[in-house]
Amino acid sequence: MFELNLCKYIYEEEKDEIIDGIYFDKIWVDNNKVVVGNFNDLQRVENSLELFNSYLGKDDHSYCSILIKSQHKLTTELKENNIENHLFLSKNFTFNGEELSIEFDTDSDLIGKNNLEDFEKFKKKEELLIRLSNENIGKKRWLNFTKLEKRCWLDFAYFRMNERGEPLSLNITIDGKYLLCEEDVYCYFGEEVYGVLGYLGYNFNAFADVLCDSNLKVKWINFQYSKDNFKSKEDFYHLDDFVEVLKKYSSLEISY
Repeated sequence: MFELNLCKYIYEEEKDEIIDGIYFDKIWVDNNKVVVGNFNDLQRVENSLELFNSYLGKDDHSYCSILIKSQHKLTTELKENNIENHLFLSKNFTFNGEELSIEFDTDSDLIGKNNLEDFEKFKKKEELLIRLSNENIGKKRWLNFTKLEKRCWLDFAYFRMNERGEPLSLNITIDGKYLLCEEDVYCYFGEEVYGVLGYLGYNFNAFADVLCDSNLKVKWINFQYSKDNFKSKEDFYHLDDFVEVLKKYSSLEISY
C-alpha cells in the first residue's frame, strides 16, 4: 500500500504542509510520467485533487508538489526500525477518473538528473524493503547485494540516522575481504560502529565529515585483499582515498 501526499512547502516558515493524503496500491511509468491507480476511494481522490488545485498558482511564497511514500518495518538484532520510501514528483497531474498521471519534478533539487533512474531506485527500494521485512536482519546482510541495492541500504541507514543512539564501539576491526567497492566501505563501517543499519556516511564527503568528530580507532586486516580487488576503475573514489581520510581523522592500523 502506498500513500500519495499532496504537499505545500512554505518558504518563509521553512515548513512542509500536507494538504491531503490518498492511499493506493498500484504504480508504474507510462510516457515518462508516473501513473498511480487502484485507489481506495475515488470520490476522495477527486475531492483531494480539487483542493490541491485551489492552492496552485495562488502565491509566490510556497511550492506545491506531490510525494509518494510507503512505510515498512525492518527488524535487526537491536530494534524494530521504521523505514519510509519516498518518490518526489511535480505538482503537474492529470486524472481520468480512475488513474492519476503525474509529471516528474525536473526543477527540484531533491530529484536526480535522470527521472527514470529515480523511479527505478524507488521500485528497487520497495522490492528490497518487502524482502527484508520478512527477516531478522543480521550483520553483513548487504554483502551480496548489487551496487544499486547497497545504495538503497545506505538510504535506509540514513533515514534512521537520528534514531541510531550512541556508538556501539569506536574501536573496530575491519576485514578487507569484505571491502571491495565504495559502497562496502560505508555499509561496513556504519555497521561496525552503530550496528546493523548503522550510518557513518553514504558518500565520501559525508564519511569524512563523520570521521573527523568520531575518535575512531580502526584495525584494517587483510588489507592486501582489498587492495587487489577493490573496484574503483569506474568510480570516483579509490581505495587510497579512504586510507588517506582514515589516517587523517582516525587512528588507523593496517595489517596485510
